[in-house]
Amino acid sequence: MATWGDPSRTVPGYSMGEPFGGTPAYRREFARGDTPVGPEDFDDWVVRTVLNPETPLFREARYLLAEEPDLRDSALYLSVLAAVADGNATRGGMAGYLERKATDIAHPINVLEDAGLLHRDSDAFRDNRATYRISEPLIRFYHAIMRPVWDQLERPGSAARVWQASRRRFVGNVLGPHFEQICREWALHHAGHR
Repeated sequence: MATWGDPSRTVPGYSMGEPFGGTPAYRREFARGDTPVGPEDFDDWVVRTVLNPETPLFREARYLLAEEPDLRDSALYLSVLAAVADGNATRGGMAGYLERKATDIAHPINVLEDAGLLHRDSDAFRDNRATYRISEPLIRFYHAIMRPVWDQLERPGSAARVWQASRRRFVGNVLGPHFEQICREWALHHAGHR
């Protein structure tokens, strides 16, 4: 994404700003113009910007969710998003994570879809199966990385330690789904038709 700076500053096939959304204001105002110098600077950049309680970007995902008028029972909706961020991308997976019946979470899933926070992807191989993903990259990052350890992140000086402990979850629950989406879009729009 060019909005995060020089396109040559990317992890192969992936802009370093993509885990946090493409909104230009995030780069200019919320990250104070700070972008990673290169892949070797990415971890330090996350610590000094996204996980830094002194930057506006740190609380932005929480504000986005709080401002969403359709989310009346916020605990249930946030729990559904947390389930998806933790890798439970099917209705059954979300229901199991929340210890509820799949029918009990149908309404919150629909509301999150209508609000544009959750996106439903049809399974390419099975007609009656779908997977869900969090649409907004910053909210995906917040739920996968920040929300589980919010109390630790609010303590000064803990961001680097928290980030190092979260790297595996970042790769599996943020980069992985994003890469899958890039592949899905490529297959839909660029692969040859049969």
